[in-house]
Amino acid sequence: MQTNEQRGQYVVELDRPRLFTFTFNSMAALEAATGKKVVEIMETLDGKTPGFNDMITFTWAALLKDDENITIKQAGELLDLAVEMGKYSEVDEAIGKALSIFFEKLGVVGEDEKKNSTGPK
Repeated sequence: MQTNEQRGQYVVELDRPRLFTFTFNSMAALEAATGKKVVEIMETLDGKTPGFNDMITFTWAALLKDDENITIKQAGELLDLAVEMGKYSEVDEAIGKALSIFFEKLGVVGEDEKKNSTGPK
């Protein structure tokens, strides 16, 4: 298993190599777990530090392709492990990049990109 940035797939070595990526299924699972649409979640987080529940739930959703049976509790335990191993920032970056690429592939552009763009949208 290797990181594939074009596909928005990032591998971080934790208890084993873990694949962080987002799919339609993981986004649907995220919505089901939070009771909110992903757009609502993203608006809530826009420029703000997420709460622990959001951090764990996003981690869980990003790991569903790696392990379809992972629980939210296990995702939290993997975040604890990442902190212990000094790899939390690597996990955080993997999730952020995977999320960005998922939306880029859908053609969803953030407000900052719209403001900085010279072409029509």
